[in-house]
Amino acid sequence: MDHRDKILSFVRVRGPILPAQIAKELNQNQMVASAMLSEAVGSGELKLSNAKVGSSPVYYMPGQEDRLPDLLYKYLNDKEKKAFELLKNKSALQDRALDPVTRVALRQIKDFAVPVDVILSGKKEVFWRYYLKSEEEVTPIIKNILGIQEESIEQKNEIDQLQRQREDIQRQKKELQGLKDAQKNEEKLFSDTALGTNNFPNEIIHDKDKLNHKEMQKDNAKDALKDDDLHSKANKFKDAVKKIISPALSESKHNNPVDKQVSEFVDTGFPKDEFFDYVHNYFVKNNIRIISHKLLRKESEIEFTVMVPSSVGELHYYCRAKNKKKCNEGDLSTAFFSANSKKLPILFLTTGEVTKKAIDLTKTEFRSMTMKNI
Repeated sequence: MDHRDKILSFVRVRGPILPAQIAKELNQNQMVASAMLSEAVGSGELKLSNAKVGSSPVYYMPGQEDRLPDLLYKYLNDKEKKAFELLKNKSALQDRALDPVTRVALRQIKDFAVPVDVILSGKKEVFWRYYLKSEEEVTPIIKNILGIQEESIEQKNEIDQLQRQREDIQRQKKELQGLKDAQKNEEKLFSDTALGTNNFPNEIIHDKDKLNHKEMQKDNAKDALKDDDLHSKANKFKDAVKKIISPALSESKHNNPVDKQVSEFVDTGFPKDEFFDYVHNYFVKNNIRIISHKLLRKESEIEFTVMVPSSVGELHYYCRAKNKKKCNEGDLSTAFFSANSKKLPILFLTTGEVTKKAIDLTKTEFRSMTMKNI
C-alpha cells in the first residue's frame, strides 16, 4: 500500500485529522505529510476546513462533515462555542436580531455557520443556517422568524376547487347572457321586419309567425331556472369561501403574535382622503397588500400594516406614510418606535425630502427601516 492509499484509509477510519497525525502514522516529517494531504485535496479525495488548529487546517473525506465538531469544537473560544450551540439548536438565526458578539462569532466559525441572503423589498436580509441543514430545511424556520404564515395543503386545495367552481359559474353566466342577447337580437330583427324597417323575404316573417307561443314560454321558464341555479351556486361558493377563510384568519389572529399586534387598528373601509388614495395607488402598483390602516392626520399622515412581496413570500411590515415637504429624524424616530413596539420591520413612505441626519440614522440606529419616496 502506497502513502496515498494509507492516508485515505487512515482518514476513512479516523475521520477528520491533522497533518501531525498523518506524519506520525507514515513516519514522515509534518511538511511532507502536509504536501501529500494537499495533493489529495487537489484531486477531490479530501476536503479542507476553514478553521485552523495552530497553523494547520483539518483534513477530512467528503461525507464526514458531521464529524468535524469532534475535532474542531474544543479549539473554539467561549464566544464561538456559544454561537455554535445556539445555531445548532435553532438551525437558523436572523443576523440583525443577534447581539454584536454572536454576530462576529458566527462569521468566525465558517465551517459550521453558512450565510443565507434573503431579499426583502429590494434590501438584503442576512440569516445563518447550521451547516448540516439544507436551505430547504431552514426555509420554513426563516419564514416563521419573518412572520410568514403558510396555508395548509388542504386549504389550498379547497380554495382552488372553489375558484374553479366560481370560474364555471362565471362562464355559465356569460353563456346565458349570450343566449339572452341573441334572443333579444332575434326579437328586434323580427320586430323591425314587422314594422317594415327591413326588407326580408316573406318566408322569414312566415316562419316567425309559426313559432309556438307555448314553446317560447317554456324556454323563458328554463332561462329563469338557470338564473336561479346560477345565483344559488354563487351564494354557495361565497358561503364555502367564508367557511374556509374565516376560521383560518381567526386562528391566525389567535396564534400569530404579529396579527395580535396589528389587530388594534384594523378597519374594513378606506377613508375618503386624497393622500390615502395616492398611497393606495402606490401599493397597488407594487403588489403591496393592506392588512389594516389608521388615518393619523387627514391628508397628511397614515399608518398601515401591509404584506410586502418577497422571494420567500409575503412579509408583514409596519408602514408610516407622510405627506410632508421635508421629514426629519423626529419623523423617522416616531415611526421606528411604533414599528418596534409591534416587533415589525418598517416601511417609511414620504412625498417630500428627508434630512441628511435622518438618512444617516437609517444606516445606524434604524437599519430595519426601508425608506421610499413616492
